[in-house]
Amino acid sequence: MADKESWHLSKSVPISLIFAIFIQTAGVFWWASGVDAKVAGLMKANSTHSEGRRRVWNRINAIEAQQGTIGNDLARLDAGILHLTKQVDRLVVHMIDRKK
Repeated sequence: MADKESWHLSKSVPISLIFAIFIQTAGVFWWASGVDAKVAGLMKANSTHSEGRRRVWNRINAIEAQQGTIGNDLARLDAGILHLTKQVDRLVVHMIDRKK
């Protein structure tokens, strides 16, 4: 095998290019850490909102159950009113028949 040369940096590469690449790399890491912090914040906010949504859905379910109960109560009251109306009609007819 041929003699292997070790890796080396040519003196023709300007130091400003090396510095620019270093600054760019540092900027990428800085930007990525900022993105990570934002993602962590959004995940925390989402979990907070998830708890709020869970409470809202629980409340909606409770209200729907109450609404069903109220609907049953209204149906029962309507039946009672209808029954009373029929009784009043019969009494009115009876009173009219008595006066004749």
